[in-house]
Amino acid sequence: MDTKIKTKLDEIARKSVPILKRNGVTRAFIFGSLLRGDDISSSDIDFLVDYKEGISLLDAAGLKIELEKVLNRKVDLVSEKFLNKHLKKRILKERFSIL
Repeated sequence: MDTKIKTKLDEIARKSVPILKRNGVTRAFIFGSLLRGDDISSSDIDFLVDYKEGISLLDAAGLKIELEKVLNRKVDLVSEKFLNKHLKKRILKERFSIL
């Protein structure tokens, strides 16, 4: 993995893991353009997350907003069970664990 990408991932993990844990996330991965290194400043950060228990839509929205504030970028939160079946294989192969 490229050092520039690894540095970005480490910074994102440092800022987001405490928030994810506080909101009942048990596992979290980053995937998408950031991980591939083809992101631009307006790209969102794609998180694949598992929750300890079911999370309400309101709580998920709150988590998204909190992450966006801390990371200063748009965030996309996706649960594995809701992944598009055509993209699932690629995402599971390329993901990077942060929690």
